[in-house]
Amino acid sequence: MNDAFKYVQGTGNVIGIVSDNRKNMVISALRLFGLRKFVNLHAFNVKLWEGYCPKHKMVADILQKAEFKEIGPESVYWFDDKEYSKEALSIGVNFIKVGLKTNVMKVVKELVG
Repeated sequence: MNDAFKYVQGTGNVIGIVSDNRKNMVISALRLFGLRKFVNLHAFNVKLWEGYCPKHKMVADILQKAEFKEIGPESVYWFDDKEYSKEALSIGVNFIKVGLKTNVMKVVKELVG
């Protein structure tokens, strides 16, 4: 994952995090795995929800920020281990479902060249 994050950052793209977890735990995990330095904190929307987590709204909230206004939703790739393709479609972003065997680096290289 470290190589994939480094590659994406090197292409000038932004890496954001949307998560249904405690913020401090997500930041700790990112630091532990050496990934924190690759994440743009303006594209960081982490909150522990009771019940259903509206991740698509969390992604949309990031895209509404001034620094991301010029990024069209078609340029956004949402990676998740759960199925959110319908939610992604509802806000016009791309969705990629990943699992333990997903070669993230291969997927990233196909998307960003």
